[in-house]
Amino acid sequence: MSKRIFRFVGKEGVVVFRQNEKVVIVTGGVSGIGFATGRLFAQQGAKVLLVGLQKDSLCKAVEKIELLSVSYAMADVPQPGQTAQYVQTAVDHYDGLDLLISNAGIIGGKEFYHRLFH
Repeated sequence: MSKRIFRFVGKEGVVVFRQNEKVVIVTGGVSGIGFATGRLFAQQGAKVLLVGLQKDSLCKAVEKIELLSVSYAMADVPQPGQTAQYVQTAVDHYDGLDLLISNAGIIGGKEFYHRLFH
C-alpha cells in the first residue's frame, strides 16, 4: 500500500499528516461532518473507529464507507466513563490511538438553544 499524505493549509503554512496505519476515533461519526471526516481519514489509509449512540446508524455508516479499516463503538459521549471505554476499544482493536476527533453534537432542539443563549 502506498503512503498517503494529507495536507492542511493554515496560517503557519502546510502541515503534513501521514494517514497510513494511523488510528483515528471520530465521535459523532454517523452523519454530517463526523461521517465525512471518518470517511476521508479511512480513504487516506487510517484505521477509523466511529463513535455514536445508535447501533443501526453506526452499522450503516461503516457500510457506506466500504473499507475494512473502519469499525464502530456505541457510546453517549458526555456520560462519565464512556470516553475511556471507546478509547480502550480502539487500543484493543487497533493496537493504539493517534488522533481523537471530538465531533459529537448537542441534542436538545430550540428549547435548549434558547436556554443556552438567551
